[in-house]
Amino acid sequence: MKKIDIGSFLFHLLTPILLGMAVGLIFNDFDYIDSLNKTIDVPKIVFPIVWSVLYLLIGYWYHNYEKEATTRNKVIYYILLGLNFVFTPVLFYFHNIILALIIVVVLLIGNIYLLIDSIK
Repeated sequence: MKKIDIGSFLFHLLTPILLGMAVGLIFNDFDYIDSLNKTIDVPKIVFPIVWSVLYLLIGYWYHNYEKEATTRNKVIYYILLGLNFVFTPVLFYFHNIILALIIVVVLLIGNIYLLIDSIK
């Protein structure tokens, strides 16, 4: 059975979520989102829950695969993590929906790549 380093595990798990929370607290502007013409009205509580789960999964992935990950995958991971943090100010502060959409598409493609590569 693999021994778990609790300190490293907590660091990798909590760092993305704490940084994400900080960025969210600095740049949240739900009034902007409320002003948009939306086809679906999602409760405001959904956004922080979904992103918190996403950040926990990001930290969990890195903790489990950092030793096996290639340098290329580590670079991709950090780029995707940076894009996750950039998304919030792009959408909520700069109100740039097109750039936010591009970021989401890049995140989706990058995360699918890392997932498939991790399964190998």
